Amino acid sequence: MDNASKSVSPNTTVGALLISCAFYLVAGSSAHAETDAARSTYEMRPVMSTAANEITACGVALDLKNADTSFELILSNEKSSAGKLTRLAVRGVGNDKTGEIAELKNALLETADHSTANSLQNIAAEKPGTFQAQKIGDDHQFGGLFQQLLVGGARVTISTANEKHVWTISGPASQSIRSAYLMCAGDLYRPESETARKSSQVSP
Repeated sequence: MDNASKSVSPNTTVGALLISCAFYLVAGSSAHAETDAARSTYEMRPVMSTAANEITACGVALDLKNADTSFELILSNEKSSAGKLTRLAVRGVGNDKTGEIAELKNALLETADHSTANSLQNIAAEKPGTFQAQKIGDDHQFGGLFQQLLVGGARVTISTANEKHVWTISGPASQSIRSAYLMCAGDLYRPESETARKSSQVSP
């Protein structure tokens, strides 16, 4: 009997089907775990906080949307009693259909050379549906983190109990956003005496 007329054993057929099914299940579970990047959208805006006519924080906010789920991420430099503070704060805005706010397991912002996973320390969430990581210090890498985010873009990953949401942030940011952050940061770190003198010069 030649090779063309040889029969295929039932065991071989069953084995092939099992392998195909296993491959399908693995591929399907992987696709379900990470949301479709094509359905991810975002808007970037500068943020600034003041107290007693003094700038206390400067940063960038990202309004993130993935399918029906929305988040707000803020990366900021702040003045604190312990020194200069860099903070990553994320809160779930809620599901557009159900209004449910998912529990956040982790959040990460990565640029070409920097990652908040390496430079910031996770802290306990203030309330459900939020995530925070921060570090106090004058580490130069934080300046590089902001610079690369505004010029080269970044990758943002937010993990909930059941899904991993991913956004690709394109760079550079608009001129208005970059200028607003740089002007704010300049005043934030300027010595207080110089800031007061500058304010008095522009006051009517």
